[in-house]
Amino acid sequence: MMKPSTFGFLVVRGVRNLGKHWAMTIACIASLSVCMTLNTFATLAEVNVNSMVNYLGQQNEMVVYVDPEADDATIQSVGERITATRA
Repeated sequence: MMKPSTFGFLVVRGVRNLGKHWAMTIACIASLSVCMTLNTFATLAEVNVNSMVNYLGQQNEMVVYVDPEADDATIQSVGERITATRA
């Protein structure tokens, strides 16, 4: 376990070094910002693609043309097969 005085010393030294090495500090902040932005865009793209896939999956329709001369038993069996495909 780190002593509070040691932690305070390290914080003071870290802040002091940020001022001494300002160019590296700016470069580090810039590179972290770019990485976080790219990661955010990738996550947003993934969410958008998943949303579009779900939307398209809900828009599926099935159209069945039954011969007008078909008897009721044939029409009933076609209806049962359609119902079985939904599950």
